[in-house]
Amino acid sequence: MPAVHGSLGRFGFGSLGLLAVLLFYRPWPALTAGLFGRLAAMGLFGVFFYNICFFNGLQTVPAGRASMVASMQPMFVFLFSALVWGEKVTPLKVTGLLVSLSGAVLVLSQGEPGRLFAQGLNTGDLWILGCAVSWVIYTLLGRTVTGKIPAVAATAYSTWLGTAALVAYAALQPPPAAPWSPKVWLAAAFLGWGGTTAAFLLYLKGIGQIGPSRASIFINLVPVFGVILSSVFLGEAVSGATLLGGAVVIVGVRLLNR
Repeated sequence: MPAVHGSLGRFGFGSLGLLAVLLFYRPWPALTAGLFGRLAAMGLFGVFFYNICFFNGLQTVPAGRASMVASMQPMFVFLFSALVWGEKVTPLKVTGLLVSLSGAVLVLSQGEPGRLFAQGLNTGDLWILGCAVSWVIYTLLGRTVTGKIPAVAATAYSTWLGTAALVAYAALQPPPAAPWSPKVWLAAAFLGWGGTTAAFLLYLKGIGQIGPSRASIFINLVPVFGVILSSVFLGEAVSGATLLGGAVVIVGVRLLNR
């Protein structure tokens, strides 16, 4: 199916999940024009651009290679926070960032980092890079709304606004060639309620408590858990390089959060 329809299925369910959560938070926070603009930008980058780039990139880029590019997100957030907001940079934090990134590279390359980019960058890589940049912007914007509106409301409003952009874009695309099967509906529901409602709420709440730099470094754990869960649920083999790289990532995350 076109990338936008997969994204719309996920965020359609995610939006409904956030609506259910927000029903317990009354009255809903009022928005100023400035706050509305920031939340709209969060939805545009964290929902619309991120998913368009992500699904288009995965059409030509292997998942492991895509995860490698996405692992650059913490570095972008760390550098931007230091340059623009003057966030304190210590040798321990820099070491933690580099160690964590090295571990992610080790996991994804299975001990051979050179093979990840042996053929150079292609259009798919640029899509995935756009995905990483979009998520960095979402993370940094999330910091600007922290304390001005509860995390649950900020997540819901930004997700609804981003989903509205997906709906508008999907209306311009050809419809899916065939109806969705029950398995596809279940996958979309899981992505919406688990990977959107729950994950976005926890992520934005984490940004508010530990800051964007420390929160974003946990993204380097994504390929580690991905490999572990692939082994558990899909029976894929786990190599020594995977176990070593996972341990290195955890050490790096621990260093950055000291």
